[in-house]
Amino acid sequence: MAKEFKSTNELIEILTSKGVSINDEYNVRYLIEKYSYYSIVNSYKWIFKIGENYKDNASISRNICNV
Repeated sequence: MAKEFKSTNELIEILTSKGVSINDEYNVRYLIEKYSYYSIVNSYKWIFKIGENYKDNASISRNICNV
């Protein structure tokens, strides 16, 4: 079953709803559009998650933009 297309804004909302902090939305938007949401989340899930749960204070801006 194919996944429904989500806009960049919707993907950012999904991340924030899971407790991921986004300090620089412009840069995160750029990263999602350049690499894709799933590439970022799957490649860096060890930064964001412990098992199936998101870590407290996970931040894309801090973790991804500086990698």
